[in-house]
Formats: sequence, structure tokens, C-alpha cells
Amino acid sequence: MKDFFDMTRRERQGTILLLALIAMVLMCTMAVRSCRTTSQWTVQPAEIQRFESECDSTRVPEASSSRQADAKSRKPKKPASKRHHAPAPDKRRHEPRRLDPVPQF
Repeated sequence: MKDFFDMTRRERQGTILLLALIAMVLMCTMAVRSCRTTSQWTVQPAEIQRFESECDSTRVPEASSSRQADAKSRKPKKPASKRHHAPAPDKRRHEPRRLDPVPQF
């Protein structure tokens, strides 16, 4: 048991230095956290209501007057002529894949 705790002078100095560095880092983080001021966020109910109305996904956005003017000035589109294409070959109708046996360990 004594062999586990037997250290040279350099090892003892290194261990003490390492422990001192860890203690300093912990003390610095505690000091920084204690000096930090906690700011209270004050939000007015009007701001909350405005935010909720902007984020509401069920609300229909109001169309602007420029969009309405653009919609009125557009001509109706002519229906596109429909071309009859040959049906695309079905890719699922290939031969079934070969199943290789799984190696057993």
C-alpha cells in the first residue's frame, strides 16, 4: 500500500501545483458568477400581444394595397395544353434482390 503513495519530490510539487491551479480556476469562476448582475427583463403586455399576433400561424396575413393592385392588373392565364405522355416505367417491378446469408460468429 505504501508503494501507491510513494512519490518523488518533483511529483509532489507537480501534484500540489496542479491542485492549486484547479482551486484557482474554481475560485475565479465562482467570483465571476457572483459579480454578474442579474438583470430583470420587463416586458409590457402590449409587446407580448404584438409578438403573439406576429407569430400566430392561424392568422391570415392582410394583403397590402400593392398586392391587390397587382392582382387586378394581371391577365388571366390561358390553360396550358395538356400533352399525353407515355406512362413512366415502374421502377418497383425489378427482380427481387438476392439475400446473402449473414455471417455467424
